[in-house]
Amino acid sequence: MRQYKKELIIMLGFMIVLAFFFSGVNKTGSVSQEKKTAFSRVMKTKTLRCGYATWAPFLKKDPKTGALSGFNYEIIEAMGRELDLKIEWAEEVGFGNYIEGLKAGRYDAMCQTVWPDAGRLKNALVTIPVHYHKVNVVARADDDRFSEGWKALNDDDYKVSVIDGDITDTIAKTYFPKAQEVSLPQSADASQMLMEIETGKADVTFVDYGFFQDYNRTNPGKLKVVGDVLRVYGSVFSVANDEIQLKTMMDNTIIALTNSGRIEDILKEFPTTAMAPSPTYVSSSER
Repeated sequence: MRQYKKELIIMLGFMIVLAFFFSGVNKTGSVSQEKKTAFSRVMKTKTLRCGYATWAPFLKKDPKTGALSGFNYEIIEAMGRELDLKIEWAEEVGFGNYIEGLKAGRYDAMCQTVWPDAGRLKNALVTIPVHYHKVNVVARADDDRFSEGWKALNDDDYKVSVIDGDITDTIAKTYFPKAQEVSLPQSADASQMLMEIETGKADVTFVDYGFFQDYNRTNPGKLKVVGDVLRVYGSVFSVANDEIQLKTMMDNTIIALTNSGRIEDILKEFPTTAMAPSPTYVSSSER
């Protein structure tokens, strides 16, 4: 009897071990592990890995030294100081493909702001706006077809320069679906779109007015703004779709930097028409 009990105890113990083992095996037969989030990695390493795209004066890269500058660079670095995190500028990406890097975990956040559209909102989480921008239509300075502004552009006689998969592509399809699109690859930047206009390969494109001013300083008299402001966008940072904690932390830090006036101070240091968000005040009833 004692031998029987001993064997029974051993068998039960073995079955318990097997149960624990198979509870951690997924359908493919491999032992599953809890997914490590970007947020948990950031907290553990005290480092935020940034993907970034160049678009002056938001963020630009010195071709000789590789040094980064721009108001988004300063804002992200200020966020790092606020959170006691090191900022690692990990990878330069394109506006049309940065979401792939977020999904693959090559970086934790897209630290260049984007203007959100349906494609971006479906495939990534975005922060609250860190600043706002007026979007203008830009054409060649000697193009006299725009006496009534940009409303005439919804016609197949016009060619619009866009970046494939970018917000400029969305703007063209939304506002001017009849116009012809002249697409640049996802790795292109705004200066290349403006060069398309200057060289006559396209008739118009869409940029932030601050960027137009920056381009016009080095290329005076080549281009002009057409008509009134097309629309206003809130510029946002992005994280992977499941990174709610990371987004929340970044949102709260943007609020803190807004309320302290730091974002507004940074924007004043650059040639931009970007507008800082209004401070968020808490009423006495909400305290």
